[in-house]
Amino acid sequence: MERLLYWLWLESMQGLGKVKIGRLLEHFGNPEVIWRADSKAFKKIHGLSDKDIHQLGNKDLDNAKKILETMNRMDIQAITIQDTVYPERLKHIFDPPRILFVRGELRPSDESRYSSGRFKESFCLWKKGC
Repeated sequence: MERLLYWLWLESMQGLGKVKIGRLLEHFGNPEVIWRADSKAFKKIHGLSDKDIHQLGNKDLDNAKKILETMNRMDIQAITIQDTVYPERLKHIFDPPRILFVRGELRPSDESRYSSGRFKESFCLWKKGC
């Protein structure tokens, strides 16, 4: 559960966008390592502005905790692209969602339904300004 907090922290940041978050994940490996990094480490990442670096310096997890509380209350699970249960076919579409929000049980037979793009919109429930 704690690992998910870092994913929610990263994905809910305004203004970073998918490309910059992708570069961060490629460089650091996972959101917790990104959260623990300092501004000196972020300056090594191509394409990050001073504003981005300043934003990444905000290590407050309160918003991520609120999202997680809402998910728990609504019985919603999150599956990240780094989880072993993330649908394999979905990993290979253009711009796959890094987090899937699932109600109920995700079964292998359901996997074909996840290529429709619905999950790209589902994260907008948690992000401002979608």
